[in-house]
Amino acid sequence: MVDHILKRLNQKMGKKFKSVSKSSLEYLCNYHWPGNIRELQNILERAAIVGQPSNEVAPAFIASPSIATLADAERQHIINILNSVNWVIAGKQGAAEILDLPPSTLRSKIKKLNIER
Repeated sequence: MVDHILKRLNQKMGKKFKSVSKSSLEYLCNYHWPGNIRELQNILERAAIVGQPSNEVAPAFIASPSIATLADAERQHIINILNSVNWVIAGKQGAAEILDLPPSTLRSKIKKLNIER
């Protein structure tokens, strides 16, 4: 499943990741997955966005203790995506497309979560 998601991310983002690091893959295999496949996709997408273009994706932030609530995690994820696309919300390769949201929904979330550039 990880390989399939990485192939899709490579196509979507123009990256060339070939695998997930061994330690990260071990963590992913032992993780409880309350969000199922969508959560896995989001974790790998975030790792690909913030990661360096190398052969491996290393989602070391999976169990980040600095994120206390779901709203905090959502806020941080949106900020990371916005930073990675230079705060472009709509259009091809914009944050809304990467997050698989309509631009209007993303704008609402930005307002609701008090996200400022």
